[in-house]
Amino acid sequence: MSSMVLLRKVIFHYCKNAITVTGLRPNLPTMSSIVSWRKAVFQCISNVTTLSGLHPNLQVLDLRGCSKFQSCPGVGDLLVLEELTCRECVKLERLPDLRKLTSLQKLDISECYCINEVLGLGELVALVELYAGLSKKHPVTFKVPDMRNLRNLQVLHLGNRRLEALPGFDSLFSLRKVVADFQYVVDRPSFQVTKLEKLKIDGCSLAGLKELQKLTMLQSLEIGTCSAVDNLPNFGSLVNLQTLKIVDCEFKDVTGLSNLSTLERLQIEGCQNLERIPDLQKLTGASTIKWTTKVLSSLSISAPLAGS
Repeated sequence: MSSMVLLRKVIFHYCKNAITVTGLRPNLPTMSSIVSWRKAVFQCISNVTTLSGLHPNLQVLDLRGCSKFQSCPGVGDLLVLEELTCRECVKLERLPDLRKLTSLQKLDISECYCINEVLGLGELVALVELYAGLSKKHPVTFKVPDMRNLRNLQVLHLGNRRLEALPGFDSLFSLRKVVADFQYVVDRPSFQVTKLEKLKIDGCSLAGLKELQKLTMLQSLEIGTCSAVDNLPNFGSLVNLQTLKIVDCEFKDVTGLSNLSTLERLQIEGCQNLERIPDLQKLTGASTIKWTTKVLSSLSISAPLAGS
């Protein structure tokens, strides 16, 4: 393939045996002579273990689902790289230092359970989307650097990652979507990110829940595993909220939701301590209201309700 000097895009999908491209097993081919190369997609190639020889003009590199992939030397030198995807590379333990990738706009290391830190992450000044979440909780702490330089970041997905600190979070004024577990975070952010539109948060304290009242642009909110909080604060200031989901929380009283006239969907699951729900007659915009919980000793119900 090194003779294809005008090649701009290379895509391999589900090449499990990877025998049709010379040098692809156990390594990806050296293609540094392909000067026009801009996009490389190697998805679900199960025999690939490492990566080398990529041309510095590469802008998109997608390695998702390469289950035996272990290292990618040289990626930290792809100075014009805009998108890097290593999603579901379950054996990948680390990335090279990425601090020189000042053009990188998207980084996806979702389902990479072995990666617990990304060197140079705090210097990726062009970063717009960061996906590092997992499908199930992981006991090892994911180290988050000072993020104050990530002023362009709009998506921060750290779902099911154990976090102990989120330095610089309140400087991320461009954030639109956040997924994170705050259960073990010692110095919790004060949610100054007022442009936030979608938030999925676990382990929030009462003080943290009250801070959410400032997020007036919020359209979708999911709250999970909040303990030692009896009453959900009044969310009447969330005038743009359309979807609210509450999962496995210890709330007894959520009547503070009664003034959410813009709410279209309300879902409550696994909140076994729940005693009081909102006055449904006031939820004039709601088309779907559902709860899945067995303990409800006192209800204020003024509208049809779906539940189990």
